[in-house]
This record gives sequence, structure tokens and C-alpha cells, in this order.
Amino acid sequence: MDAFKISKSEIPFGSDKEYHVFLSFRGPDVRNTLVGHLYEALTVAGLNVFVDSHKLEKGEIIGLSLERAVENSSIRIPIFSQGYADSAWCLKEAAAILETPSKIIPLFYDVDPTDVRYPLNDSSPYKQAFLRHYGHPDRYQEKEIDGWKHALEEICSHSGWSRDITGG
Repeated sequence: MDAFKISKSEIPFGSDKEYHVFLSFRGPDVRNTLVGHLYEALTVAGLNVFVDSHKLEKGEIIGLSLERAVENSSIRIPIFSQGYADSAWCLKEAAAILETPSKIIPLFYDVDPTDVRYPLNDSSPYKQAFLRHYGHPDRYQEKEIDGWKHALEEICSHSGWSRDITGG
């Protein structure tokens, strides 16, 4: 995973930040593959990395803990995968990533950046997930879902990593 070599001196962190890096990802897609390698590489470099499975305390309110972790991170790496938009938690994290100024480095894992930027395009693997979210007005307000779409568009305007892991 040489592409993920990052030294502590490259991270623009302030003294008030608890974490150097916050990783946002859809667990079933990448937790035991990419995220494991990335987490190891970053921690070996001496960085304090927030990954929900390692840092959430039992009994904590998940939403508040994630929001606090996003706010208390100097760099945020959303890892967009095929199933990222299926998770309202992931989309909420994406929106929270934009709320506080920090460095954002998107990582596109087996998904095209254009499909993430425009989730309602017919070619986007996110289209069906967004239509499901819109179809549940009892759970999510249209304004909130529109905010998620805006967050994806803005995050995709940042330079990041994109790699087709299918080998095609």
C-alpha cells in the first residue's frame, strides 16, 4: 500500500484536534480490506486515526460520537465504495465532513468519481440508494437528502485517490 505513505509532518493538524485522521466508509464494503491496510499504514506513521470499530466506546451514542470525531479530526478521508450511499450514516458523515474546515482527501474504491458526484445519474451505483432514501419521507427529509447530494458533489471537487480495483 505504498500509495498510502503519509508522514505525520504532512498532516495539517492543530493542537486542539484529538485525531489526525477520520476514516468514513461503508463497513461491509471495505472494513476488512482497504480500511485495514490504510489504518495500519497511518498508525505505523504515528497518526491517531479514528475508525469506528476501534474508537467507539460501548454505551456511547453513535451519532454524537461520530459527529464529535469528525469535528476533532485534522484530515478526513471518505472512502467511497459501491455501497457507501446505502448507508444513511455514511451520507451523514459526508455532510458533517464539510461542516468544519479541514483537509479532505476522497478515496474512490471501485466506484467512479463522476458517479459519486452525480448520484442520480442513470450510470451511478448510488442512484437506487438515493431513490430509497427519498422514498422514506418518514425517516429522512428531502432537504437532508439534498444536503447529502451536495456533500458528495463538494467532496468530489477535492483531489483524491481513484483506483479501479476490479482490474479492468
